[in-house]
Amino acid sequence: MRDLKHRLREAAWATFVTILVATMFASTPAKAWDASRHQEDWGPMCFLTKRAGLINIGFYAAPGDAPLAMIEGAVLPEEATVTWIVDDAIAVTMNGTQNDYFGWHEFTVTDARLLDALRLGHTLRIAIDGGRAMELPLAGSAKAIDNFEACLDRT
Repeated sequence: MRDLKHRLREAAWATFVTILVATMFASTPAKAWDASRHQEDWGPMCFLTKRAGLINIGFYAAPGDAPLAMIEGAVLPEEATVTWIVDDAIAVTMNGTQNDYFGWHEFTVTDARLLDALRLGHTLRIAIDGGRAMELPLAGSAKAIDNFEACLDRT
């Protein structure tokens, strides 16, 4: 009985998160993809971001490091699994946790082809913990990804 209650609680939580995230994506128009470089406490950092509603998604890394995917503004469990799907051509599932410094959830990119797929694709769908996927347009992502990768190559 206790196990059943736990599974029901998890299912209810997953449904709530899916509805909340979908509502936030739909409530505010998406902004353009943006690449930027900022100085943090430990040195320069490169960011590639796209805001959709109250959610900010993208990648970040220090120059020379492999990028991490990130999702900010969504209510996620401490340990979350996301799947990024580009035009049904590539699906990358990543596990992640909340970053103590930035506060967002970060995910180790498990397929190096993801950025190239985003550059060439038309639509990105992100499913959180197996829930309903949210869609984001990839228009304008190529130039921002080029700038992000150039930032990563700089020291």
